[in-house]
Amino acid sequence: MSEKTTYTAVLFGPGMIGHGEEMELDYVNGAYQPEIVTEYDEPEGKITRTWRIGHETEEPVPYRFVGEEDTGGEPNITN
Repeated sequence: MSEKTTYTAVLFGPGMIGHGEEMELDYVNGAYQPEIVTEYDEPEGKITRTWRIGHETEEPVPYRFVGEEDTGGEPNITN
């Protein structure tokens, strides 16, 4: 068994979300994490995004975007 404690994941989502962003993740009980949550601080508030593991099993392990929670205020859209 390998002594490696982390693996490389790559995030994919719609448009520019994720956009092939790579990150190192820790194994959980010797396995890939089935779901991860990332948080981004924006001037309007925090954005929390959820990702689920893809079907591929070789590194970099793909994670697909499944949802987003934006804690910022109402959007300000002008016409």
